[in-house]
Amino acid sequence: MLKVFFTLSLILATSALALAQFALEQATVRINTEGHLGPIRAIDIDAKGETLVTAGDDKTARVWDARTGTQLRVLRPQIGAGNEGALNAVAISGDGKYVAAAGWSAGNDVMVFDRASGELIHRLSGLQNVTTRLAFAPSGNHLAIGQFGDHPVVFATSADGWKRVQLRTADDHGRGAVNGLSWSPTAANELVATRSGGAIARISVGETEIRVAQRMNMSAGASPHRVRHARDGRRIVVGGSTGGNVWILDATSLAVQSTLATASQASGATSVVAWTGADNGVIAAGGLRANDKAIFARGQIGGGSLTNGSTPLSSDTILDLVRSGDDEWIAASAAGEWVRFNSGGTVLLRSNSNALDMRPLAGVWRTRSDGTAFTLANRAAVFSVDEGWATLNPASASAFRAPVDQTGSARLSDFQDRSNPKWNGRAIAMDENERSLSGAIHPRGEGALLGTQWAVRRLDASGKAVWTVPTTTAVWQTAWSGDAQWAVIASGDGTVRWLRAADGEAQLTAFFHGDGKRWVAWTPSGYFSTSPGGEDLIGWHVNRGVDRVADYYPGSRLRATFYRPDVVARILATGDEKRALQLAGDERSATIPVVQVLLPPLIQIVSPSTGSFSAGHPVNVTLNIRTPKNAPLTALRVRQDGVFLELPGLRLLPSGRDRGAELEYALPVSLPTQRDAKLLSVFAENVSGASQPVVIALIASAPTSQQVFQTAPVAQPKSANETPKTPVASLSAAKDADLRPVLYVLAVGVADYKDKDLKLDFAAKDANDFAAALRRQEGQLYRQVNVRLVVDKDASRDGVLDGLEWMRRSMTSRDVGMVFLAGHGVNDADDVYYFLPQDAQVNALKRTGVIFTEIKNTLASLPGKAMFFVDTCHSGNVLGAQRKTRSATNRDITRVVNELASAENGVIVFAASTGKQLAQEATDWKNGAFTLALVEGLSGKADFSKTGRVTHKMLDLYVSERVKMLTEGAQSPVTIVPQGVPDFPLAVSVLARG
Repeated sequence: MLKVFFTLSLILATSALALAQFALEQATVRINTEGHLGPIRAIDIDAKGETLVTAGDDKTARVWDARTGTQLRVLRPQIGAGNEGALNAVAISGDGKYVAAAGWSAGNDVMVFDRASGELIHRLSGLQNVTTRLAFAPSGNHLAIGQFGDHPVVFATSADGWKRVQLRTADDHGRGAVNGLSWSPTAANELVATRSGGAIARISVGETEIRVAQRMNMSAGASPHRVRHARDGRRIVVGGSTGGNVWILDATSLAVQSTLATASQASGATSVVAWTGADNGVIAAGGLRANDKAIFARGQIGGGSLTNGSTPLSSDTILDLVRSGDDEWIAASAAGEWVRFNSGGTVLLRSNSNALDMRPLAGVWRTRSDGTAFTLANRAAVFSVDEGWATLNPASASAFRAPVDQTGSARLSDFQDRSNPKWNGRAIAMDENERSLSGAIHPRGEGALLGTQWAVRRLDASGKAVWTVPTTTAVWQTAWSGDAQWAVIASGDGTVRWLRAADGEAQLTAFFHGDGKRWVAWTPSGYFSTSPGGEDLIGWHVNRGVDRVADYYPGSRLRATFYRPDVVARILATGDEKRALQLAGDERSATIPVVQVLLPPLIQIVSPSTGSFSAGHPVNVTLNIRTPKNAPLTALRVRQDGVFLELPGLRLLPSGRDRGAELEYALPVSLPTQRDAKLLSVFAENVSGASQPVVIALIASAPTSQQVFQTAPVAQPKSANETPKTPVASLSAAKDADLRPVLYVLAVGVADYKDKDLKLDFAAKDANDFAAALRRQEGQLYRQVNVRLVVDKDASRDGVLDGLEWMRRSMTSRDVGMVFLAGHGVNDADDVYYFLPQDAQVNALKRTGVIFTEIKNTLASLPGKAMFFVDTCHSGNVLGAQRKTRSATNRDITRVVNELASAENGVIVFAASTGKQLAQEATDWKNGAFTLALVEGLSGKADFSKTGRVTHKMLDLYVSERVKMLTEGAQSPVTIVPQGVPDFPLAVSVLARG
């Protein structure tokens, strides 16, 4: 056994800011996609080029592994209405220990975070203006702070880990906002600052004084932006925010040595700059645009011009640029993405916002007259508030209309990416530097909607603004509902918002993930509806004061209270959240949910970020856990690669040290030795539920004498006529023991129901075929395959429950369990899901149906890996002679899928369809489309890369594409994999066996 010891610092919240309950109006619903939504204003990288930090308009700073693109941490300062909390600047110390971030706040705060824990360790406040740039000195003891307006550069100095800080100010060195700061790599405590007014200054930071050692002003009209030192410290490169020039200056005298002009085919600015690997050339980017895509330019020193790179780096302007290697750079853009690229223009890594692109394309945006649905021309799909994503039926396409710019004599003109939009030929009042992007005429010509890069306006019949609603990203699309009750807008952050036309108040917001599958829609208080796998696209941001990072609770943690698709579906009809709640409560015989919510614990890992495990070498893991005072911890649980670890006698043990508000506990945990372990997930629980897990990546130790199951690679044929050899399982080390897992399969299929109105054609055959495909894996991937087939008359309520009990009783921690259900599923009036066994009575579900909790409790408690395959969206409605579509009156299994796939339950879920889509079967397939694709994929067709094995990610890809093809896009399967479960093989390809 391998001993792993956990040292817990259990921080019990004692202040009023960490109560067990919070009022809805005290929390803010935020989108979370593991990417920035909106422009990334600043980036920085540590001295080793390993850790990247980013900050942006979405009010977060993020920490990344620069080599893999993995997001390591989100830093969430206090936020407020409007721009409060938006971040303009970020910096990381050379050793990677500290992150500084700043932007728009009441106190013009600069915040210093501990990178490892994410805690806010110091807040600098009282600065004269908003911070624009931050830069740590190479020593890590000085932080330079540049600001908007005509304010000097401020220096923060610390010698004790940034817990106590001294602020000092440089002499004023010119006018205009500070655009760039660069510390010299060779001259101790010396830096260069650039200002938008044209000034460039070299500043010396001494022990007793800070002085401007050299100052120069660029020629009239030049606006210096970012600045970078060469590695030898002798030169600096400065980008220009206007004119497209880049300047090379002597780092000491600030004399201009050469000017590199932008190539004629580019337009705009070259505002962000970096040096090439040998410091004999420069890389520049910014407002350069080719075919509306931001590109980069490069030039040799003395070459006289910058040559455009051939490859677009981003779909929008590059806002910051850092060197990450000898021939690699990282650029961040206004599109919310960052990319790592080389001098050839090859993009090596891209991290994007993960939001659906809402920018205008030809005819891209069409809405239904009632305002409840829209479609995008670049997707053969429609989104409905009630149904979610669905295939756009060509027959219904005529119900969708594009916005118009003229109705009768009323006309909106010059509004598409213009600074001078007009209403009936007269200029519309705009803010300085504001550009209009979209517009739509009122259905009766009584005014218009106008979307800009930072707001949406409703105009009256005279062209004056009735109301203006600020937005954090560009408003790319606008539309009216046919009755003019709703203004519908689509923005650059991937959201669609339904604003009441009367007052501009948003009553419904929906976010769409860039994968085109996941979405979530929510009301002002946070009641939400979602797709499978979409609930954690939002969460609740709870401020804890300016001196502490905010708490964040993903949607899945508060599902029990806030998952209310019935409320969301009524919002547009009622126009009011309170009325929608009342109607939903009446129909469900339930009271309106209270506005106080009991919170689960919060857990975070302090160290290590990864662990290297080998026999006899314990690993110390430090966690911080906070739980409300009146909701103490009830359990701490651990899953390894998704498998629940039985830890007998697990309890928190006092360490003997009392730190007042912090109580420290030591927790010894024994884990089984598994060389191939990848991820360790730790959860804390209280009466409100489980925390979001912290996940520790495990690094495989060296091989030991213990046997480890491996899959041999496919043997390549020696000639074209030779059949490839079937991959077989191999064992390392000892000869006698066979450590391959055992597979347990419970396959349930009901076609011949007692209630003949429920009859199906192929559900029982689906279960048979699924079981047969996995039986063929015996002796291959699995030492043994045990199947319990429960179909038709055997699939009574007792038969199904007995099968679940058999699986729970039989499995061990090394085994894999799969449950397959094909038949009818239905939700009762309280939205509780039931699987209908063969003897079910629809009007007596509690007595005759198999309630979801029985399925969940079995799968979540299995000691090994657990998988659930569900195909229960059936009905008997005939669609043509050859095809049936399966459905039930209320057949939405979203809650089922999301709850099972929550990290604490650890179940991988494959569902035949999403939301309220219908699953299809056909006589020419002799199966349901979902099962046919599963069987084909498990047999080897999902092995796209010809590795000889099929993993769950490979199967997901194959099933998704195959079902879409079979059903002509009418059915979209979904696979949800819990956090902390790595990809693993399900089957060995048997196609070669014939």
